[in-house]
Amino acid sequence: MSKETIQLKRNLKSPIGIFDSIDQTFDEYTNYHNSGSGNYIEGNATGLLRHKNPFLPVQKREDLIWVSHYMDTFYQYAKKCKNHIAELGVNQVCSTWSWAKARPKKITICDIELYEKGAHYLDSFLELCEEEGIEVVCENKSSLDIELRDVDMLFVDSQHEYDHVTKELNLHAKHVHKYIAFHDTVLCYPDVGRAVEHFLTNNKKWVIELEDTSKPGIIIIKRIEDE
Repeated sequence: MSKETIQLKRNLKSPIGIFDSIDQTFDEYTNYHNSGSGNYIEGNATGLLRHKNPFLPVQKREDLIWVSHYMDTFYQYAKKCKNHIAELGVNQVCSTWSWAKARPKKITICDIELYEKGAHYLDSFLELCEEEGIEVVCENKSSLDIELRDVDMLFVDSQHEYDHVTKELNLHAKHVHKYIAFHDTVLCYPDVGRAVEHFLTNNKKWVIELEDTSKPGIIIIKRIEDE
């Protein structure tokens, strides 16, 4: 496939217009939040993003503004994790670029609707990761139906219910070596924060590393077992 064909394919699938590189895409997402709109995105009165490229679907504005302002924070932790980063809840492939920018050896992404919600953006993500030599494992299933092993950092942003997050932690936390990050811990989904609090109460080898209460909120916990 020629470079021109690959670039055309990326133009048609990108949520921001162009995927030139992992770093450029990451910067566009973070700049979108800082500027109020990306270079390739137009807003409308319905609160949705309509792309200048007519081949792209409408993307909800909150898919970007609810996570893009945390992406640099995610990257700062992700770059300490060079082997394996896993994401539970991918949606339309937004926060996922934070892990790619850190260039670990392996990224696992899991979403029960992976190829429905993220289909228009996932191909370009996979192509760029392949170019960078990053192995990407795609799990199109529930976060409770996968097996994770030897994970440096886990990102939890799937089903925002107390029981579900608790089950995710009981299932996966023992296989995480460094960090677990949670999204939507303040606004609309207090069950996420409650599940994290319950987990920390019963697992003394984990402590809060960072808590950002800006809406919708994130919490990052750190394993201290080996320190």
